[in-house]
Amino acid sequence: MDRKSRQLPPRSRPRLRPGGLVITDDSDWDTLVYAAQDTARARRILRTFCDTGPNGWIGRAAPSRMRQAGLRDIQVHVRVITEREFVPNTLGYHQAQVIHDWLRTVGDITPAQLEDFRADLHHTATRGDYLFTLNRYICVGRPAPPFGSGRP
Repeated sequence: MDRKSRQLPPRSRPRLRPGGLVITDDSDWDTLVYAAQDTARARRILRTFCDTGPNGWIGRAAPSRMRQAGLRDIQVHVRVITEREFVPNTLGYHQAQVIHDWLRTVGDITPAQLEDFRADLHHTATRGDYLFTLNRYICVGRPAPPFGSGRP
């Protein structure tokens, strides 16, 4: 839980029933993979995207953040999203657009490099060699019982 979340007034914080669970589901942008012919350009674009966003490692940081927020019995489940087609209505296709739009305004990637990257993905898909993967971290924890509740 970040500093701002801890500062929310109590009436704004989510309430759980006794025995309730807190579940988070976050991407780890440093695990984002696109199969591309120009691997150096792809690495540079994906690393810049991860490093210029609000928190590119939020997925892997979730268990620690839950512990810091006082949760216990934390479980971590990793789901690897895998796609072999670069077509509209897939996450990889959509994410390539998000990366394009984000990096047009942030970082030192040129518009030509972004267009070349997308063209590379289309070409890779046409050859049948396209691959997209992204790790999602699903974390589950339970709040500590209130002091004096008699529950462990």
